[in-house]
Amino acid sequence: MKICVTGAAGRLGRASCEAVLAAGHELVATDITTHSDLSYRVNIADLRIREPIYALLAGCDALIHLGNHPGLGAHGSQTVYTENCAMNINAFQAALELGISRIVFASSIQVSGGARRYQEDDGKPSALPYLPLDGDLPMIPGNAYAASKVAGEELLKTISRQDPEAHCVALRFPLIAGSGWPRRGWLDPRWTMLDEAFSWIQGESAASAAVLAAERGLPGFHSYLPACPHVSLDMPVPEILATWFNGVPHKRPLEGATGLVDCSAIERDLGWTPTAPPPRE
Repeated sequence: MKICVTGAAGRLGRASCEAVLAAGHELVATDITTHSDLSYRVNIADLRIREPIYALLAGCDALIHLGNHPGLGAHGSQTVYTENCAMNINAFQAALELGISRIVFASSIQVSGGARRYQEDDGKPSALPYLPLDGDLPMIPGNAYAASKVAGEELLKTISRQDPEAHCVALRFPLIAGSGWPRRGWLDPRWTMLDEAFSWIQGESAASAAVLAAERGLPGFHSYLPACPHVSLDMPVPEILATWFNGVPHKRPLEGATGLVDCSAIERDLGWTPTAPPPRE
């Protein structure tokens, strides 16, 4: 297969490009910037402009679209929302017009994570309809970045209705950690939204999910939430449930669980299995 990866110079982009090459596929990598230590060539393109992506996608069999602002950061809500939406429609529409049926989109757990913050909102009830988290959760965005990911998923649903041959997958990634974490400690929970349920994933594991989604080519639209099988917080799951998720119904039993994400759908459909974290030092 010939696979185009956007956002190829970012952390997840690097891991995804390496996974594409390791799987024996031909890679077309693109980003707005590049780095001298990359093992592959990056085609410089600004996805906020519609024309460049057509030439890059020509002849490709699949698109792994990672090229978005990764959060609100210093850019502000208006910039992040409008530019992410522009990048998404430009990439998806070009793929549709060029007959590329396999589209994988890096969505975010934030589409259903709400806006309940650690410590600031400890006393507020959870908006989650159930636990454990999965790719079928209703979308409840809590900020403009999350809303841009909602818009991206809705675009893919539209494409799958327009084209019966389309294979569109949204991967609602939680926090993507480097390969060394949490070997040297646990995540400071102040950096997470409570209704993300302290979920996370290693970059290499996230990349493998993206490549498998491109390879399998499931008809229609599908959304998944791939995650590590362990929570990021150094606290037993029953205590986490009692502290922040009291009253949230359980979609399946959580006795003995080490995490609060159900990956059974992506395991069943794609053959992807979550990677356990390395031992702590």
